[in-house]
Amino acid sequence: MKPFLSSDDLDMSPVFRTGRPVRFATGAKIADIDDLMKHSLLITSGVIRISILTDSGRERLLFYGPAGSLIGDHITFGDHSDVPQGIQVHAISVVEALKMSHHDLRMACAAQPEVLMRLLSWAYGKIGTLIDQLEAATFRDTAAQVAALLEAFHMESRRVGPGGCNGLLDLTHQAIASATGRTRVSVTQALNRMQLAGIIALRRGHIDVLDEGRLAQIATEGIGSQKLL
Repeated sequence: MKPFLSSDDLDMSPVFRTGRPVRFATGAKIADIDDLMKHSLLITSGVIRISILTDSGRERLLFYGPAGSLIGDHITFGDHSDVPQGIQVHAISVVEALKMSHHDLRMACAAQPEVLMRLLSWAYGKIGTLIDQLEAATFRDTAAQVAALLEAFHMESRRVGPGGCNGLLDLTHQAIASATGRTRVSVTQALNRMQLAGIIALRRGHIDVLDEGRLAQIATEGIGSQKLL
């Protein structure tokens, strides 16, 4: 699973300073294609899941994204026809965001050429990554999905810091299974394999990330493509 492109290396909060603050409960739908045609969102806290509904009604996971993720900017600056009609975004934890119309975002970026060029690059990069993810979604193994989820929660947990008392990695196997759409048995097997490899440590109701690099590698490439375990 390729990582979702975010604004980690560029503070987008000044651009979104006039954005409307919104908050979503765990499991809530943040946006679908109709919403994204009108607005962009900057995720300021929490973790999101970006997926697509197929014609048969099945959900295919594409990305997890932590705080700093931008949603809808590829529609602001890109070609609307490149965006899959079934795309949707849900909150995996409590999520806070700033919401702006595409018109307002374009106007805000026009005054900051460097930001505009970076966002244009991201927008087209997201389209390419999205196409790759759509092609690979059917074949992604459980370990890759679990690793991607843990990576997103770990990134958000680090952002909040030890004083945040966020409890983001206080995850049960069933909660991970529900978030990824995989069975509890397959999730447990994936977690156990990663623990045996020294990538994570499992405690009752909590997961510690020990090796960020290898976790990211599994999230991107899956277990089968690398002799990690």
